[in-house]
Amino acid sequence: MADGNERLYFMWDERLGEVELRQQLARALPARRVALMAKIMRDARVCDVWRYVTPADIAEHHTKLFAQLGWHKPLWVFLYNKWIENGLLKAEPYIDAGPRRLS
Repeated sequence: MADGNERLYFMWDERLGEVELRQQLARALPARRVALMAKIMRDARVCDVWRYVTPADIAEHHTKLFAQLGWHKPLWVFLYNKWIENGLLKAEPYIDAGPRRLS
């Protein structure tokens, strides 16, 4: 990990250090906060995700987060549903409806 001002390895396309990332996660508008959490969940190692995102954060924004996770989505849906199944998180399970028909 980086010191407080050094760019974080998973923020490869933004100049965000630890301090600024934490500030933005705490103060940003909801859309920006969800985008940052999704970026962390996509690009950081899973063990580093927990430094910035909690299971409660994921539960609160799961629908919007899961939509932004790309091929990482199955891992996070699996974890989310297992937390619920094992009583670690009070929330409704996520059921992926999959792609919708356009016609």
